[in-house]
Amino acid sequence: MRIARGVVEVSEVARTGTPVRTARFMANRLVALVEHPANGSGAHDGE
Repeated sequence: MRIARGVVEVSEVARTGTPVRTARFMANRLVALVEHPANGSGAHDGE
């Protein structure tokens, strides 16, 4: 996560640490950023 000039940049990374995708949000419009921990099973949980 990076914050600069009122923009929050969030990167989703794979287990290896390789960035998968990146999104940018206006900081004054961002309400919450929640990170779900990996459950270790390798299966998606309904998403």
